[in-house]
Amino acid sequence: MAVVSVKLFCSQYFEDYKQSRTEESLENIINVAKLKNTTEKRNDFINEDISLPNDPSF
Repeated sequence: MAVVSVKLFCSQYFEDYKQSRTEESLENIINVAKLKNTTEKRNDFINEDISLPNDPSF
């Protein structure tokens, strides 16, 4: 138990866990094509023209 605690403390203190992942593995975790597609759909929805009904108070 003490060995596990020391190993966990050292990995957090020295931040070794950040260096264990490479850029290539991060690309595999995040689906870039799906993210880009979702971003484009969101931008299209935001920039979509909206027709407002006439104001009945006039």
